[in-house]
Amino acid sequence: MKKFIFIFLLISFNLHSFDIVSSFNKFIEYDLKFIQDTNNGFLSTKSFGQIYRKENVIEIKVDSPSKEKYVIGNTYIEIFDYDFNQTQRLELNNKDLIFIKLLTEGIDGISVKNITKDSFVYEKNDKKFHIKMHNESEFIVSYFDNMEYENSILFERIN
Repeated sequence: MKKFIFIFLLISFNLHSFDIVSSFNKFIEYDLKFIQDTNNGFLSTKSFGQIYRKENVIEIKVDSPSKEKYVIGNTYIEIFDYDFNQTQRLELNNKDLIFIKLLTEGIDGISVKNITKDSFVYEKNDKKFHIKMHNESEFIVSYFDNMEYENSILFERIN
């Protein structure tokens, strides 16, 4: 009987973890608007923009504090800096692009830890992303970037 209860609890926990991860993965399939707060320990800056899914690419438009656009394909990212009238294309083969992969491919349940009913931690290549679902139309991702700046991004569904 004790063995049965343990197995039931284990299955129940795995279903619960799958539920929140599945909800997150469905959520990122929508067009989103975002507010990003970046804190370097001395100064906090905010960025605003939108993320659009178009055919085979994801387009990220940053409206403030500078005008930028990022077009993410399967193997590349194009960066348009409108303030400096510059364009750059980079190949996506770097393991440090975890956040882009999180938006383009979603999250596998294997890399998920510290699961609650509305949050979890996604760990990949020594990077941790704290993800909290506020409701069906909002979630927050918090993480430290490669400069050790604290980032918190509020995403909200557009459509």
